[in-house]
Amino acid sequence: MKRTADNYGGISSAAVKKATGKTWREWLGVLDKAGAAKLPHKDIVQRLQRAHRLADWWGQMVAVGYEQARGLRVKHQKPDGFEISVAKTIAAPVELPVPDNLEFTRVRMRVEYLKADDALAYTSGSALRDDVKSPGYFVFSPVLLPSGQLIVVNRGYTPDRSYPRPTGSEEIVGAIRWPEAPSSFVTEYDSASAIWFARDHRRMAAVNRWGDVAPFYIEQEAPVPPGGLPHPAALKVRLRNDHLQYALTWYSLAAVLVVIFAVWVGKRRPEGHV
Repeated sequence: MKRTADNYGGISSAAVKKATGKTWREWLGVLDKAGAAKLPHKDIVQRLQRAHRLADWWGQMVAVGYEQARGLRVKHQKPDGFEISVAKTIAAPVELPVPDNLEFTRVRMRVEYLKADDALAYTSGSALRDDVKSPGYFVFSPVLLPSGQLIVVNRGYTPDRSYPRPTGSEEIVGAIRWPEAPSSFVTEYDSASAIWFARDHRRMAAVNRWGDVAPFYIEQEAPVPPGGLPHPAALKVRLRNDHLQYALTWYSLAAVLVVIFAVWVGKRRPEGHV
């Protein structure tokens, strides 16, 4: 992945400044003065959190970017085990945090389930899953990576609120997804029924007090749990092809213009003119 003074790990300097208040250049200068080049990854993260009050996720991101900028980390190197490996889509592991252009990349990881309340997102059907044919819920749960980082997993579909709660740890396969923007016509969250209508895992984390979660979530595809619920399934991303519709629309408009022009020419002819 290309790294410049304005882009490390696929994260732009503008995005870093928006989240942390400093650009990449500014962070490199701050960490150089602090002697971070001689510190292990964990100590850099702790310094960022304590001295600069960065949230856990952005502390990790700035530390990784600094290590890449100073040649302390090779491409795809694991930051203390903080890594997800890609399943099938691309050959090399994806290092977290991930850039925006990796949505729908399939990943494999080991997660540990937490004793925390799930978040239920209402669905009336899914454009990406053929198995969801009736109203129900997607079950969002916080999980821990082996590194201790907190992420959110959409564990799958359930027709009602009766489903078993997982315990322990397991390896899962899923797709990277980014949060869904709420609609101006539909409420984001109904607190009375504790049902979500927008799949924004960051807001779910805030309401349920899960903690500081990754900016993306994982749409689980496998394995299917004992009993089948909540039921994960492979996503089928379908890119729309509207070329025929566009062609018919433009040809129709052209035909209408021809008719209008003919009528206009006819009205301009003098009476009696042959």
